Amino acid sequence: MRPVPPPACALTATRARSLSVELPGRDAFRVAVRRGALTLTPGPDPTRALVRVSAPLAFGAFADPADQPLELGVDAQLGAGGVEAAAGTRVLSLEATPRGIRGQLVLGRRDPTARRALELSVGPLALPCSVLRMRSPDDPEPTTVPPRRTAAAPLAMVREDPLIVRPVRIAPAELRVRRSSASSLFPVWVVDRHGDEVRVVVSFVDGSRLDGWTPASALRPPSVADAEWVERLAHVEVRESLGEDGVESVETWPSASSGTADAYEGEATLHAGAEVFAAPGEGRWATSAEELGVRVEWLPGASHARLLDVPGMWLDRSRAWVARDSLDLP
Repeated sequence: MRPVPPPACALTATRARSLSVELPGRDAFRVAVRRGALTLTPGPDPTRALVRVSAPLAFGAFADPADQPLELGVDAQLGAGGVEAAAGTRVLSLEATPRGIRGQLVLGRRDPTARRALELSVGPLALPCSVLRMRSPDDPEPTTVPPRRTAAAPLAMVREDPLIVRPVRIAPAELRVRRSSASSLFPVWVVDRHGDEVRVVVSFVDGSRLDGWTPASALRPPSVADAEWVERLAHVEVRESLGEDGVESVETWPSASSGTADAYEGEATLHAGAEVFAAPGEGRWATSAEELGVRVEWLPGASHARLLDVPGMWLDRSRAWVARDSLDLP
């Protein structure tokens, strides 16, 4: 008998960053959903998830999970108990395997303005679909999450990335732990020792925690400067992070106007079910999920108009054309 594959994991969301629309025989182009309706389904490539957008336009695209506002929706104990991750922990990657969803988490969170911070990517970890979610724009912005000292445990520094840890000394599974920034130090606290191996812990103020065994040779004693750096790091003020709406600035997209003097540029109504093309009449990639108020550019007599703005989306305006008869102009 063939093994039964695990059920697909489809995460619902209202926004998505940097989606890649791919059409046969054409260069891929990007769009972003600011407010809409969509699902993200991890695939076998951890850098490539399938996204189905159902509103305001309906289309299919691909996305790198690392570019999306993915996080844990609940507190979770993962990796055979080696990782305790708090709700809101960032998900760095997702991959669909025959045994289920696996991925990487980021423990800790730095303020973009902070000179000292510790963020650790940890994985691979089995991630049940039930603990995953995509953060809503209405959710509070994430706060910085500095580490905290482990009482009565000596400090040590990791020599180089990745640090390989086993959640339990006899467990066959291994976790790879890396710093998100090569410029930061990598402190751990040693809580036990057995022969040539030591048990290390890194805890964060949100309750997240890494706990596992690693060879003692992977660590080095801290210098005075290291200890001072960690002491200051452990006293980083917890504050709201800078805004993160997840969509590129509109100035990075192609120009809104062709500059043609006779062209109409303004409001229009796009019919429900209208097709959207990558070029006039060619390369259909989306349809309008409902009647929409949009902004267009149309040269009188032309068979197609260019979409300039669609509510809830940012477009590559050079790849967003609709038939003139699918529009009502004032």
